[in-house]
Amino acid sequence: MIGTWFGHPKGVYLIAFTELWERFSYFGMAALLALYLSSPTADGGWGWNRSDAVLFYSLYAGLVFVMPVLGGWIANNYLGERRSIVIGAILLTTGHLALGAAAFMPSIVEHMDLLNGQAVIVRSGVSLGHLWALDEVAPALATAAAQLGGTAEMAASLYQGALWAYVGTSVFFLAGLSCILAATGLFKSSITSIVGKLYPAGDIRRDAGYGVFFTCVYAGAMFANFAAGGLGERAGWHYGFAAAAAGMVIGIGVYLWKQRSYLGEVGVVPDRSTSIAANAAPLSRIERDRINVAILQGAFATVYAAGFYQKGGLLTLYTRDHVDRTVFGIDIPATWFLSVSILVFVVATPLLTATYLRWARQDRNPSASYKLAAGLLLLGVAYVMIANAESSRIANGESAIGASWLIAMYVLFGIADALVWPNQMALLTKLAPKRHATLAVGIWYVTTGLGIWLAGMIGAAGERAGNMQIFVGLAVLCLLAGTVVVLFTPNMRRLMHGAEETKMATVQSTEARPVRASGVSVTD
Repeated sequence: MIGTWFGHPKGVYLIAFTELWERFSYFGMAALLALYLSSPTADGGWGWNRSDAVLFYSLYAGLVFVMPVLGGWIANNYLGERRSIVIGAILLTTGHLALGAAAFMPSIVEHMDLLNGQAVIVRSGVSLGHLWALDEVAPALATAAAQLGGTAEMAASLYQGALWAYVGTSVFFLAGLSCILAATGLFKSSITSIVGKLYPAGDIRRDAGYGVFFTCVYAGAMFANFAAGGLGERAGWHYGFAAAAAGMVIGIGVYLWKQRSYLGEVGVVPDRSTSIAANAAPLSRIERDRINVAILQGAFATVYAAGFYQKGGLLTLYTRDHVDRTVFGIDIPATWFLSVSILVFVVATPLLTATYLRWARQDRNPSASYKLAAGLLLLGVAYVMIANAESSRIANGESAIGASWLIAMYVLFGIADALVWPNQMALLTKLAPKRHATLAVGIWYVTTGLGIWLAGMIGAAGERAGNMQIFVGLAVLCLLAGTVVVLFTPNMRRLMHGAEETKMATVQSTEARPVRASGVSVTD
């Protein structure tokens, strides 16, 4: 019999702890990605321009959120959520180790007595990663090797070392990213779906449970920015990527240790095998209406993601280049500022979930749709603030804005995120047909992926249009979208057909009759 901690099934905390380390590993890498790609090859980076780095970051991060569609389908039909989590964790660890090997590849090549190929790469001026254009890269490497080699034999050895370093770095890095994409597809939709299955239908605690879950998720992201991000920027890129891998090893170790006692049989059997006929059954009118609401909510969440996820690309590069990061004579890494919004989220979410529970008992908890609108409006205000700071910087001919502007912006980001993601995810589990729950979670992540892709296109445009114009455009977009959501919410609530109506779960002692949910006994 599975008990509870602080009013929630123990399995929620196990899943949250596991996801904490998965997010630690992902955000540790994501915080470094645009910086790594845009750093000069002399500093161990790839030497890309800012626009290409932002576009690549957004394409990759978008795929991270799209892959759960495929992963959710595989989990639903073949593997089950529990097996998908384990396989995903193994792939994720492998991927981060490959990223660390890629960043360390020039040193590995040097220790293979092929001389310092990195010096040739730096001298040649080529950027890394263009494996499909080696016929264009090779002559530049050969020319640089000839300039540095002195003798023909030395030049040939230098060229060989440079070619090995170039190809090895690119192959390991792209292979690592591919492993992480596959891992996230299996891991993310499955682990999120299990949280919803730990509660009975209509249980008032479900929203709060997702609050607990997302608090741990963002705690992992915050630690990642300090640990992996700080190590990558200060000690070396490979140390940052390796730290991300170590985090996932911790998470999956605890998960394997406690999964059976805390989760019971939840997520072991693929949903299809338990109800093939139910999967094939047509959707009812109520189910169709609820799915339409989920799609509409997803469209506005895409706008939200386009604004919020500038922090991984455009805003991180803006922080590095145009924010005064010196505090008491110490230069603060750009990745550390990303933790401001996460810290605010971690603090705000428990306070908000406690408030929602109190309001729910009084039958006056606002719809998740209104909370999405509030998040969009706060994001719009945040961009108004940063646009004002950037305008002042340009007008005064200054090189950087004060860090307080960026911190204030990220505080609003954190509050907005606390309003949006936990409530939207909980709403999805209420709107989605139970027989398609895991796949629906995966499809929901597509909206985030689309938003991140849009964020990349917008961020890359900052190179041409200017940062202030991008900030103003995002402010207008978010404020307008938030207003539209407020106006549409009454109609959307009617189409939900009471999906947001909740009831207090029966709270009993461990000796009392358990409340059963998805094959799990949940008791207090």
